[in-house]
Amino acid sequence: ACIALHEAMEEVESGKRQGQEVSSPVALAIERLGGKGKKT
Repeated sequence: ACIALHEAMEEVESGKRQGQEVSSPVALAIERLGGKGKKT
């Protein structure tokens, strides 16, 4: 989870530099880990 978060942080920063609209790093990391839309 920590690695996914750090990768997402780098991607968000890169997107901001390119002027793109980006999600929060936490949301992006959760989506990548398969937590999108899942509730327990």
